Amino acid sequence: MGYRLAELHELLAFGKRYPGVQRKFPIIAFGFACPNRSAPP
Repeated sequence: MGYRLAELHELLAFGKRYPGVQRKFPIIAFGFACPNRSAPP
């Protein structure tokens, strides 16, 4: 189908361009992990 996984820089650019989307839905990229800011240390 021509789909591929997003790379980190593409994911970050999407979040910058469409900040409202990341407030409505979790945006994920397979193979990358970000710390959960709301979780206790």
